[in-house]
Amino acid sequence: MGSIVVLPNCQAFAPATILDYGKVSVKRFFLPCCRVPVPSHYEAVRAEIIRCLREERLRRKLSNYVVAQNSGVSESMLSLVERGRRNPTMELLLRIADGIGVDLADVTKQARATVLKKNPKQKKSLPADIAKKIEI
Repeated sequence: MGSIVVLPNCQAFAPATILDYGKVSVKRFFLPCCRVPVPSHYEAVRAEIIRCLREERLRRKLSNYVVAQNSGVSESMLSLVERGRRNPTMELLLRIADGIGVDLADVTKQARATVLKKNPKQKKSLPADIAKKIEI
């Protein structure tokens, strides 16, 4: 077994220790006092952005193939993102939005407003300057 390493201002840990970031969590009571939205807010906004992009793709009657050709994203990845099987990066969302022909900033603003309309309590956890920009 490896030896214990002690760093200044750090807890002791074994070099062979593997951190499981899935088990790292933020205490719920900490978030409101720091005016940071709860993680579920971001997940809801992400899901709403994806829903809006898919809805716009269908409204414009674009197939996954056409969007894939326009954006450089594979059809399978596009399908996985739309079905919620993959968590898209910002670059991937930008590519998909460009492939559809919409502005991601507008879609994001619309998605945030929709999420806050569904759950107005989350507006209290947003910083005041951001909350004012989002009109409900």
